[in-house]
Amino acid sequence: MKGNQEKLLELLESQNYASSVAKQAQSEDKGHGRVDTRILTVIPKTVQMDTGFPYIQQVFKIERIRSSLDRKLISSEISYGITSASPENLSPQRLLEGIRGHWVIENSDHYVKDVTFKEDACRIREPKSAQIMSIFRHLSINVLRLLEFPSMAEGMRFFTFGAKSLALRTLGIN
Repeated sequence: MKGNQEKLLELLESQNYASSVAKQAQSEDKGHGRVDTRILTVIPKTVQMDTGFPYIQQVFKIERIRSSLDRKLISSEISYGITSASPENLSPQRLLEGIRGHWVIENSDHYVKDVTFKEDACRIREPKSAQIMSIFRHLSINVLRLLEFPSMAEGMRFFTFGAKSLALRTLGIN
């Protein structure tokens, strides 16, 4: 939930996530010299929650805590969200996994386009030309993934230094 839904965000922030109906899930990842802990607390939507979203079944709070390996706090943030899945169909653990899965997609696709392919720095402004360049970027990313390069940068270096015909053969264009 972002700030563009102010009333809903205020409602979610005001809920009692320590209530007896709250359910929790937690995950912890170690890497890059730090420990990332996520604590998800879910409560079912009640009649008193006038959200303006008729299909909400559950609301949740997720606390992300980043600390050094010796457990010194680096940063902490709290986010809120909603889901139309019922508690019977979506446990807190599966919801937490789904949230993590969303960020895997966000990081793998958008990061690659923004950083490796420098999409944000592109100066093309004419809509059709920008769309065509986006198609070429997607095509390039998919070819590199199809060829199972460990990283997009490594794949780009490989094709930059003479293996252009392999990319064409991979697509059946040779």
